Amino acid sequence: MRVRAQPGAPALLVVQGLLKPDVAGLIESHNHDDDAEAQPEAARRFFHLLRIPVGTRAWVWQPERETALCGEAANWIADLRSRPILFDRLEAGGDSR
Repeated sequence: MRVRAQPGAPALLVVQGLLKPDVAGLIESHNHDDDAEAQPEAARRFFHLLRIPVGTRAWVWQPERETALCGEAANWIADLRSRPILFDRLEAGGDSR
């Protein structure tokens, strides 16, 4: 969750839903070979798997509507969490097909 603002544009409250898999399982499945040249690429793939975006939503930020906006964001999060995640439809970067 963050507030993003650009000059000349209204500020946005941005909420991104992230899938966080079981870290212990990822560590066990990670290739632990000693090939130094393979480590940067393997580490990049590994850390990419720690946070897969499954949804993003933005609202125009208005301080006077703070309570209502946070309520809308909480409802969106609850809805996102209540739906099953179709892993076979997630592509690289978490985009669904």
